[in-house]
Amino acid sequence: MRAPTGGRLVGPAAVAALALACNLEKAPVGPVRLAFNESQTFAAPLVLRVVPPQATDPAIDRALDAHYVWLDTTARSNHE
Repeated sequence: MRAPTGGRLVGPAAVAALALACNLEKAPVGPVRLAFNESQTFAAPLVLRVVPPQATDPAIDRALDAHYVWLDTTARSNHE
């Protein structure tokens, strides 16, 4: 069985599109290692709160690892 004539152009067209999309002068695309600047300081003093899941709902009996919450003491309250 012969492939339609348009099918012959799909492969080379895809290769050409990929070749045009690649720019070797730019840095390669891929996972980026996150770097944390130790000199970076945060303006807001954060307060750590550790909340057991049962404190939010006594019926919780699975996934009992503690929940960690950081409270921004400078944030404006919405009273909720």
